[in-house]
Amino acid sequence: MGIWELSPADGQCRWSRNTPAIVGWPRDQLPTDAQDLLNRLHPDDRAQVRRNLFRLLRGDEDLTCTELRIVLPDESVRWFEVRGHLVEDTEGNPLAAGTFHDISARKEGEQGRQISEERLRLALFASGVGTWELDLESGISHCSAETMEIMGICNEPRSGPWEEFLPDHREDRRAMKARIEEAFREDIGYSMQYRVELPGGELRWIQAKGQVLPATATRPRRLVGTVMDISEARRSRNELETQARLFSRQARILEQTQRVAKVGGFEWDGRTGTGYWTDEMYRLRGVDPDTFDPSRDDFWIGFGARERVAIRQALSWTGGNAEPEALLLPMEQQPEGNPRWVNMVIQSLGEHDDGDGETDEQRSASYHGAITDVTERDGEVELLKRVAHLVSTETGTAFLQAVTRDLAEVFEADEAFVARTLAGSEGPGIRLRTLTRWTRSGRHDPVEYPVEGTPCGAVVRGEVLLMASGARERYPDGVVVADRPADAYAGAPLVDSRGEVMGLIGILSATPVEIPEFASSMLRIFAARTSAELERMETAEALAQKELELNQSQKMESIGKLAGGIAHDFNNILTVINGSAELALADLNDPEGIRQSLADIHRSGRRAADLTRHLLAFARKQVLTPSVVDPGEVLEGARVLLDRLLGDTVNVSTRFNHGDTRIQVDPTQLERVLMNLALNARDAMPDGGSLTFETSVVELRTEARAHEHIQPPGHYLRITVTDTGVGIPAEIQSRIFEPFFSTKPVGTGTGLGLSSVYGIVRQSGGFVSVTSVPGEGSSFRIDLPCSDRGKPIERTQARAKHGWAVLLIEEDEEDGRRTKGFLEEHGLHVIPARGVLEARRILDHPGLAIRLVVTDRLAEGQIHLGLRDPGSPPVLLLADPGTADPASGVGHLPPHRFDILYRPFPPEQLASRVFHMAEARMAGNR
Repeated sequence: MGIWELSPADGQCRWSRNTPAIVGWPRDQLPTDAQDLLNRLHPDDRAQVRRNLFRLLRGDEDLTCTELRIVLPDESVRWFEVRGHLVEDTEGNPLAAGTFHDISARKEGEQGRQISEERLRLALFASGVGTWELDLESGISHCSAETMEIMGICNEPRSGPWEEFLPDHREDRRAMKARIEEAFREDIGYSMQYRVELPGGELRWIQAKGQVLPATATRPRRLVGTVMDISEARRSRNELETQARLFSRQARILEQTQRVAKVGGFEWDGRTGTGYWTDEMYRLRGVDPDTFDPSRDDFWIGFGARERVAIRQALSWTGGNAEPEALLLPMEQQPEGNPRWVNMVIQSLGEHDDGDGETDEQRSASYHGAITDVTERDGEVELLKRVAHLVSTETGTAFLQAVTRDLAEVFEADEAFVARTLAGSEGPGIRLRTLTRWTRSGRHDPVEYPVEGTPCGAVVRGEVLLMASGARERYPDGVVVADRPADAYAGAPLVDSRGEVMGLIGILSATPVEIPEFASSMLRIFAARTSAELERMETAEALAQKELELNQSQKMESIGKLAGGIAHDFNNILTVINGSAELALADLNDPEGIRQSLADIHRSGRRAADLTRHLLAFARKQVLTPSVVDPGEVLEGARVLLDRLLGDTVNVSTRFNHGDTRIQVDPTQLERVLMNLALNARDAMPDGGSLTFETSVVELRTEARAHEHIQPPGHYLRITVTDTGVGIPAEIQSRIFEPFFSTKPVGTGTGLGLSSVYGIVRQSGGFVSVTSVPGEGSSFRIDLPCSDRGKPIERTQARAKHGWAVLLIEEDEEDGRRTKGFLEEHGLHVIPARGVLEARRILDHPGLAIRLVVTDRLAEGQIHLGLRDPGSPPVLLLADPGTADPASGVGHLPPHRFDILYRPFPPEQLASRVFHMAEARMAGNR
């Protein structure tokens, strides 16, 4: 019991120390004033308590006993009995005080008794149970109204031996008497069913229960009990037993049928992800029903990720329109893992009321369906395999063509097509353009058409349309893509990742067609895969366009750098040439000065020639004279020169691991590649280091990446050039082969060394790549295709033979004079000719033995000089790079009778080439 006080002066409340334990409030949350207290009361009690408090504070009356409810912080309600009086405190001020205690248990007991009594009364009334009592001493009985109604007797006291109260039915009377006698002997209760025939002849079944009560000081020995009419229950039970036998038989038949047809049923709750399987489903899925529970384990076991996406889509579709969805899916059977093909049909329960009390929303999240094993149905399985192959392998136009072909085959239609909406067409004015069409007679050109008045209009609005027949009657003005009559049509929208319709996929036929059971699902599968492929194609096309624009921008930037670099280098060369020429012309009486000026001009000319060769190598238009060589010999020959160029601070070593493998390259250009790499390595080792040349034979079984190119499989001879220099930073390794890109200070390098290496190697059919670690060095790998494994062709060294006659034909007089002087300085007798006709007369002169023809007119020389004649002299063509095709001569003449020398060239190279060809003819190599 708790004590409370309330001050009328300030309305403050005070509570005894045990209040928190009684009420259940923390002390810091107890009401502080009258209003706060009223707010804690149950809303239905506040008005009455407020009136009682006012009367108490006015002194009208005491609170003798007030029952009220308090709402606790956890929103539970407790009953309290409150008493109070108006008294005076120690200072003579009025003070309301009283007691309170918890009566919740008493209230709950009272309510419980009231509820129990009411429930008992209602239960007896609702259940039709009657009560009765029989005084075994006087024979007087008392029955309730329900008992009178059930037994069909009047409600009057009856007297007599208890046997007179037994049922009239003969069999039941004997059994009832035996049970009551047993109850008398043992003082126990009894329960049994018996039949009663009513006055109208109706036979009623009664459930009777009784108990013998011994005599007491105030009551005689009695037999009390209840009766209940169970006639309807007996009939229902008989019907249920009959139905149970029927259902059991039907269940056995259904199970046997499912096993024969290989069909398994299921129910699935989409909210919980659980469900129920029939017995056949376990066999189809290959799992043990004793260990696998579909209400707990993976309900969709056996289906892969792609199939589960299709199942989720089908659940969504059937949940939205309550129409069944059919799917043909592959399934991995457990535990063997053998692939099976099944036909799954799913139906939402949203349109069915099973009387289970579930809401529409709850039922719409529940599904039932069946899975049929169709592995043995060859036609459907082959179609599924083809579609699966199509989905996984084909792309681009090939995919669209395959889609239309397979779609037409599925529906046995005359035509199938994929169409895309045209940009700028909206609403009723939407127009479509076919991307691909398949007909029985073959593919056709694209067609553009409006969708208004055609079944395509409904499809582009998001519908899946299936019309086995009647299309021409429904859409008489525009049935088909090709503007010809069609009786059957089916189509599904193509929807992009944003949910917008971007076209359609469809079929049509001039005659009615049979719509397959899985048509809607199959159309959606085709449409979903086609939509994804169209988006992928658009993305790839956009990326390709961006890449093209980027490459073009990079090319323009490279061309700008190339042009700037060429202009800078040639400007330096021309400065030297022009300056030296002006110095020589300024003082013609100074032979030594003139000689020095000419020497400077000569060196600048050589620099210009080297620059030109670098540019041609970078552009891969450098003229190469390939031959089968031993790379070891080329490396050893280059090493002699490298020892002088690199100095004593760089240690050069070679390791040959290529055996007798040969490569077909221009040895001079290969030497240039090695020299450029060696000089580049020397600059990377300012304090000295080691440089290693190594050869090996590698076999690529798969494609490999080499700089910006894909290196195909094959046998390659690999030349590895490794230094111990400063290395190349990772951020610039991709740029080192660019022209004029250099990490050296301005004025110390042209930036064409590695770009010419790249150009020569690529022009020779090889690949070059680099790996480098800053601070540890760099390693360049050159892979060149392997050639014959025989010995290299020996080259004849040129030897000067004075007096040999050489016929010279050059269009430019100044070039001809300069070339004539070069050859005559080497002891050759040069006979110039102004044109081809004059040259023909010279060749036909019986007193002249022309050893070689040097000309810059290949076409005219072939036609007029009779080069096909084995007795005619060999021809050396002097040409500008890019103006002559080496194959044009090689295709008609053997190598010893035709050669090309590209400008610019040093005089020594011209003389060497002339001697080589003349000696080859002298040796009889025809």
